[in-house]
Amino acid sequence: MLLGMSTPLLFGQKTKLDSLYEKVKNPILDTNKLKNINALTFELIAKGQLDTAHYYLDILFEYATSLAKENKEKESPAYKYIIKTFGDFYNSSARAYYYESKYEDAKEYFTKAIPYYRQCGWTKGVGVCAQNIGNIYYFQGNYEKALKHYLDAAKIFEAINYSKGIADMHNNIGSNYRILGKLDIALKHYQIALKNYQEIKDLSGMGMSYMNIGVIHFDRKEMDPALENYQKSIKIKKELDDKKGLAESYANIGSVYSILHMHKEALENLFISEKFYKDVNDKPGLAFCYNFIGEVYSEKKDYKNGIDYINKALTIAEEFGLKDIMRLAYKNLAAVYAFKSEYKLAYQFHQKYSDIKDTLYSQESNKKFAEMNASYENDKKEKEIKLIKTEQDKERAISEQKDFVQKIIIWSVIIGLLLVLIFAALIFRALKQTKHQKNIIEAKQQEILDSIYYAKRIQTSLLPSEKYIEKHIR
Repeated sequence: MLLGMSTPLLFGQKTKLDSLYEKVKNPILDTNKLKNINALTFELIAKGQLDTAHYYLDILFEYATSLAKENKEKESPAYKYIIKTFGDFYNSSARAYYYESKYEDAKEYFTKAIPYYRQCGWTKGVGVCAQNIGNIYYFQGNYEKALKHYLDAAKIFEAINYSKGIADMHNNIGSNYRILGKLDIALKHYQIALKNYQEIKDLSGMGMSYMNIGVIHFDRKEMDPALENYQKSIKIKKELDDKKGLAESYANIGSVYSILHMHKEALENLFISEKFYKDVNDKPGLAFCYNFIGEVYSEKKDYKNGIDYINKALTIAEEFGLKDIMRLAYKNLAAVYAFKSEYKLAYQFHQKYSDIKDTLYSQESNKKFAEMNASYENDKKEKEIKLIKTEQDKERAISEQKDFVQKIIIWSVIIGLLLVLIFAALIFRALKQTKHQKNIIEAKQQEILDSIYYAKRIQTSLLPSEKYIEKHIR
């Protein structure tokens, strides 16, 4: 079965080729010119114009080298962008080699891009290169190294919280485990990937995840859910005009019909797949497709066509070192020659199948897989524990601060109330003293008035009346 692998592209915006060709004609050599050539090479690679892409990549390297001589201030934005451009040169060259099935050149150039991305601080680029190197090892059947690079990329993407990269890594790690027959672990990663893609509305990733979940159902002999997921995948890939994705999905549907012994429907879908693979010049995909076509013809007892197509698959697989396709081809050839009663050839191919299977799925590899995955999961748990502890410490600090503030407020209120009470007591005391003094003064005043009244009465009693005086004076 074909699995969808996440092969990230490092430029987010596609611009029309005609517009880009005009922009790169600008005679001024600056960072804008580098950006435009970068975008042009991306578009050329995406459209499969690889020779032209290599031509402009050489120009990009030349211009970046010239600008680097003029901009030597390492902390300047221009210098950092020039350094990133060198990384982009190696990364884009690697992508072109990847699509040309020049896997060793692609690995070399992805590896060369990493130091430049580190130097300019573009962590995402480091993770993407690690991911793509993992893809190459995966197609070459070196699953141990593939998983190592996938896990390295996953740690980077998790550290910078790059959602798409994290989803891609779950998808690719799942594919690695599926190849090793660890279907439950693979399905878990595919489902996490699908959920993440849905959250960020990444249609391409969703289509790939549906296809890979379908593969797990296929491996479990659950053909109805397998077809259901493949159809979901095709619907999305048609919407995106993703020819490579359509090729993979049609090939997988063909495999389902093959298992159901619906040979006509199987071949119809596989030949559609072959056409799409030819359109995008995907030779590893063609090898998988040819192997499936050979299987169907062999089941129909059309051994000639069966052997021809399996040998086509084997030729491509041996040319590019695609060990898993070689394994499938050897297995199928052994079965075909056994059906033809050519037991010597059947034995020879079965022996080749056994040998390559042992190299792909050795106990040592499984052990290392388990160790790497355990290490990765432990690292994740430790980070989660640290994150939880950090959050708890923050919450504790906030709680303590709240308690402290609350205590201050309570003590402030208490002290305020005490001050009010003390002030009230002082006022009450002052009022009481004032009232007492007033009472004393009033009492004194009354005493004085009483004395005056008393004196007046005495005086009045001693003096003769006015009538008496008037009577005697006359």
